[in-house]
Amino acid sequence: MPAPQPPQPTRFAVQRARGKSWKTIFVDEDIANVDRAMKEVIRLNAKGCFRLIRLDHNPEAKFDGLEFNWKLIALHAPRNGQLYTGLGGSGPTTAAAAGAGPNVRRTSGPSKARPAGARRVGERVAVPFLLYGLVAVLGAAIAVILYLKFGSAGGSLAPPRL
Repeated sequence: MPAPQPPQPTRFAVQRARGKSWKTIFVDEDIANVDRAMKEVIRLNAKGCFRLIRLDHNPEAKFDGLEFNWKLIALHAPRNGQLYTGLGGSGPTTAAAAGAGPNVRRTSGPSKARPAGARRVGERVAVPFLLYGLVAVLGAAIAVILYLKFGSAGGSLAPPRL
C-alpha cells in the first residue's frame, strides 16, 4: 500500500473572468500576498470581473495533488455593483456605498432594461449612403451589359458583320 501523502497546505488564488470560464492569475499560500495581488489587479483593470478563492486539497481525487475543492472568498464585479475593498472589511460592498469612481455605473433600484432590439428615442444611426450608391451604380452597369449582350437583335457585343 502506498504511503499516505502529507496534508497539502491551503492555497488562495486570484482569477479573472474569461468568457464563461475563469483564468487563474495568482496563487499563493499566504492570504496577505493574495489580497495584495487582488488589489493590484483591480487597480490595473477596475472594470474587470475578478474573484478570490480558497483552494482546499481534495484527498479523494484520482490524480493526487491536481484536484482542489474551492470556496469563494471575495468577488469584484463592478457591473453587478459588487466592489472588492479588501479582506479587512465585512465583505463586498455596493458601488454606491463605496463611493466608486465615474467608471462604475450606479443604480438606484431595479434596472429598467429595454427589450432586445428596442431603440432609444432620438438615437441617431449612420446610414451608409456611399455603399447604397455603389450598389445601385454596379447594378445599373450589369443591367446595361446584359441588355447589350442578350437584348439586342445581334445577340452579342460584337458589331454586326456586313
